[in-house]
Amino acid sequence: MINDAPFDGWMYETYGPEYDHVITVFGVAPATIWTLVEADVGLYVLSGLHRVNRIGYFITEVAVDPGVEIEVALDSV
Repeated sequence: MINDAPFDGWMYETYGPEYDHVITVFGVAPATIWTLVEADVGLYVLSGLHRVNRIGYFITEVAVDPGVEIEVALDSV
């Protein structure tokens, strides 16, 4: 947890040391990375490491099962 980060300190940045940490975790446990992305119709949290339209990253304790992709809509237009 990062004290001044969005989502009550749980979101990692897309650059700098926080991004470096996300990439390090991705190398060891890729199924624990989630990405907050902005789409035309709102914000989504997607399982996996995404680079297009990314706003930030989350790291979870529990991994997504292999072959499973999850998409969670946070809001819509």
